Amino acid sequence: MCFAETMSKESPGNIPDFTTPFVVSAKKAKKRARSSGGILVYTKPSLRQHVKMLKGSDSTLWLRIDSENVGLHLKKSLFCYFCYIKPYSRRDLSETAFNQLENEITEYIREGEVLLCGDFNAWTGGLTDYLSLDEIGQTFSDCPIPNYYTPDLNLPRNYLDKQSNINGENLLRYANLLIYGC
Repeated sequence: MCFAETMSKESPGNIPDFTTPFVVSAKKAKKRARSSGGILVYTKPSLRQHVKMLKGSDSTLWLRIDSENVGLHLKKSLFCYFCYIKPYSRRDLSETAFNQLENEITEYIREGEVLLCGDFNAWTGGLTDYLSLDEIGQTFSDCPIPNYYTPDLNLPRNYLDKQSNINGENLLRYANLLIYGC
């Protein structure tokens, strides 16, 4: 269970039936009166021994859930990325955060499945969040569609953010990397 942008500098304590959380402390900006960011990830006691922290920063956390003896019927290990990405302020900062994410996805996807969670401060507005023209047999030069793939349904979205931002564009691009490998 993940709480992103908790604004907490330390763990508020345990939640019944969960273990002590993995914590990424919120940071107080020089010009702001309050802290921002912060991540808390709680696990069930039965899973805790199978969850390993791989790396963390002031705004991200990577956990690995081992596939063996977990009881989740995982065929591969699950690599979970939890984040609080600051709201878009400069293109280069956004690109840096998502380029780092791409490198880490590329590293972990070889060993298992990857799950992205948290607050990306990504506005996707009306951007397409699925592959269009993705029927079986369709050929793309940079991303062949595998035979087992189920084509996306072209469903209209209900969205609150009427605009998109660079974080939203990057998030959709990296979601395609995870789902389609390209």
